Amino acid sequence: MPSRGKIVGLFAESDVYIDGLAIPAGFYSATERKSDVGERRKKSAMTYELHLNARNLKEVRGFTGDALGATLDATKAVQKGRFIVA
Repeated sequence: MPSRGKIVGLFAESDVYIDGLAIPAGFYSATERKSDVGERRKKSAMTYELHLNARNLKEVRGFTGDALGATLDATKAVQKGRFIVA
């Protein structure tokens, strides 16, 4: 079960693609959580949830609708170095 997590910033130097959406370069709010999966000796895996507000969503290519906000799993993008945790 994941922990509560802490608020961090994610910085993208160029567009990042998550679930078919193009997240433009910029600074975004995210939640970093430590996952309690695996053996005790192994380092706990970190997961990242990217939080987009209505203004962010207007800039996201591929997003249709008028939602007030959205949360996307950015874990793989962080692991691949597409987002820098700040």
